[in-house]
Amino acid sequence: MYKNGVAQTIENLFSRETIIVIDINANIQDVWSLLTNVVKQNIWNSTLIAIEGEMMLGGKLKIRSKLAPNKVFKIKVSCFEPHSKMIWRGSNGNRIFTLKKIEHNWTKVAISEKISGLFYPLYKKHIPDFDDQFNQFASDLKAEAEAQIISD
Repeated sequence: MYKNGVAQTIENLFSRETIIVIDINANIQDVWSLLTNVVKQNIWNSTLIAIEGEMMLGGKLKIRSKLAPNKVFKIKVSCFEPHSKMIWRGSNGNRIFTLKKIEHNWTKVAISEKISGLFYPLYKKHIPDFDDQFNQFASDLKAEAEAQIISD
């Protein structure tokens, strides 16, 4: 079972998966809009240095993260189901975003990233821990989404 808003990482010999689940007091459309608007993410997402590209099915993104500031991650949006699911496919794995309406004006957001492969044991020491980044991202998303309700 996952603790709300706290990332958890599960690792085995050939993979590592980090997962966070958070409940947000905002409607699913507003949360989806924050996740999929590249311009807005550059403002509210404190885990990023920059994100650019097209957040749509088949869209290509370039992301610079504070976790690896000298690297540009080239991502393809391989799944885009509005208000429900989005998958970012990178060279070493996938980041999956799922949204679910849990009650009036509340949205459950789950984010997971799995890195795996036959050669994972050889390069895993070069991949930083994602827990703090996931915790901060979820906290930023929650704060921005809930702030929009107050300002509306």
